[in-house]
Amino acid sequence: MPPEISPVWNETDVPGLQILSEAGAGQPVGGAVLQLELKYFDFFLTPPDPSGKGETRSLKTSEFAEFYDLLIAANASPYADVDLFNRSDRPMDIVGLQINAGESVSEAVPHYDALYILDDGQVMFSSQETIPAKTSQALGGFHLLLRAGENLGMDGKRHPRTAVGLSRDGKRFIIAVFDGRQANRAGLSTRECAAWMQWLGAYDALNLDGGGSSTLVFNEKGTVRVLNSPIHRGKPGLERAVANHLGFRRKVP
Repeated sequence: MPPEISPVWNETDVPGLQILSEAGAGQPVGGAVLQLELKYFDFFLTPPDPSGKGETRSLKTSEFAEFYDLLIAANASPYADVDLFNRSDRPMDIVGLQINAGESVSEAVPHYDALYILDDGQVMFSSQETIPAKTSQALGGFHLLLRAGENLGMDGKRHPRTAVGLSRDGKRFIIAVFDGRQANRAGLSTRECAAWMQWLGAYDALNLDGGGSSTLVFNEKGTVRVLNSPIHRGKPGLERAVANHLGFRRKVP
C-alpha cells in the first residue's frame, strides 16, 4: 500500500508536466508516474490500420512515441492476442472501445469501462455501454479503479498495472505504470492499484491493459526514454509490441 507521506512531484522542463519522486525506501513497488495539467496537452490515440487487415498495427510504446513525435506515451487498451515473436507493424485488434477523431475504430465491451474526451475538451470515465454525447475520442480499458473517490478494486493476484486517473477538479491527469513479475517489483492487485491512484491524487481512475504490456515513455529533448521496467516473456526491460496506446502532445498556442 502507498506510504503515509504525501506524494512528492518534481517539475520537468515541460510546462504543466510533473514526475513522481521516489515513493520512499522499503516500498516493494516500482514504476513511474506522470501528472499533466490538461490545459497544456492534447490526447493522441493509436490510428486505425490503413490496410484494413486489423483495427490497428502493433508498435512498442517507445516506437509509437517516436513515430508520431509524441511527448508522452503509455500502453492502453487490452487486445486480442500477444505475438510471441513480439513484432511491430503487425495487424492487431483491440478488445473494447476506441473512437478516434469521432470515428469508431473498435466496438465496445459493455461490462468494461473507458476514458472519454469530449469535443469541448472535458475528460471523463464511464462505462463502454453508454457513450457520452459529443465524444471526440474514447479509449477502452478494463474496470474503473476509483469512482468519485471510492476504491472499486479487488484483492487478487499481483501483476504489472497501467492506470490513468483524473483529479476531482478535472484539471490534472495522472498516468501511472506499476511494475511487477520481477524480483524487486511485486506488482499490484486492483485494490492496491486503486489505493495508489487515490494517493497520487486521482478521484476517478481506470485500469488499462497491464502485465507485459505496461510501459510508460517520455520524449526528453528528442530522446524517447522508457521510465519504468517493462517485462516481456520473463525478460525485464524488454518492451512488448502492443495494439493500442495513449499519447500526449503539447497544445499549439
